[in-house]
Amino acid sequence: MTESLQLAGVVLFLVSLVLLGMPHGAVDHWVWFRAAGKKMKPLGLILFVLTYVLVAAFFFGLWLWFPVGCAIGLLGLTAYHWGEGDWIWESAKGWKPPKSFWVWRGLIPMGIPFVVHPDMAIAVLESAVLVAANTEMAGISAFTWPTTRWFLLGCLVCVFLIQWWQGGSNRPWRLLWEDLGLIAVFVWLPPLMAIAIYFVGWHANRHVRWLARWMGPPVGRASGVVDWRRFSWAAAPFTLPAVGAVAVLAMMSPPEQGQAMAWVGSYLVWLWALTWPHAVVCHFAARQADKEMRPLP
Repeated sequence: MTESLQLAGVVLFLVSLVLLGMPHGAVDHWVWFRAAGKKMKPLGLILFVLTYVLVAAFFFGLWLWFPVGCAIGLLGLTAYHWGEGDWIWESAKGWKPPKSFWVWRGLIPMGIPFVVHPDMAIAVLESAVLVAANTEMAGISAFTWPTTRWFLLGCLVCVFLIQWWQGGSNRPWRLLWEDLGLIAVFVWLPPLMAIAIYFVGWHANRHVRWLARWMGPPVGRASGVVDWRRFSWAAAPFTLPAVGAVAVLAMMSPPEQGQAMAWVGSYLVWLWALTWPHAVVCHFAARQADKEMRPLP
């Protein structure tokens, strides 16, 4: 049963590559120009794409040079970006969360797997390291130590209590049910399956819905709901090259890793590289949207 769940997790994770995983960031050019208040012109678009690619290329090269350190860095980067996504969502709905809420929501998907499923979580990261070099994840194997897991669990509990206390009396109680639901997903399911469900169903879905309400076309209609057809067409020009890059890197990985995990590892490497410019665009857009004060209903 466990092996079946792990295989299903691999399949779901790879499906997320084309189902909002890559596409939700493939409209960053539209987001950037909307946030900057500028019309998208050919020269401006070329400069934006060139900058975006150069930043991603730098971090991709950094992974090839220092894969274990970047694998650990991927956890922090993802926690930052996913936590900010929830912070932006709540801010748009009219409740201004404390920064500790940002930290807490980022730690749920990035911390709980290492407490409950440490061996499987480390194996996922190792698949990405093996894409770059035949190196074991000795640098983070300490997560398998009981003392380290208890320490990480203690950090999660402390951050939860801090962000709940700082939220004040106006904190929506639905957030507690969201927390419990997210925790349950990452406790009960293998890491890859939980991450795939969270990535598509929670983070990317919320991101696209927020964009639809804030920026309108080509992501949303005038009513603020997502125009999935137009969004898909707008994302396709950059989704397809990104998927192709994942495929090329997967085919170049060591054969002893296995093709499925090579795809997983390649996907993680490119997520590391592409999330850096994507996170900058999202942060910039969130600041501009906050100034416009157009809360979600």
